Amino acid sequence: MDGIEQSGKEVEIEGRVVRRRHLKIKVG
Repeated sequence: MDGIEQSGKEVEIEGRVVRRRHLKIKVG
């Protein structure tokens, strides 16, 4: 997922828009 590579930007995952902080925690 290229979205994870993006930093400081909102990424769309599973149809949801989450911030880097939330994404990092969700990914592990």
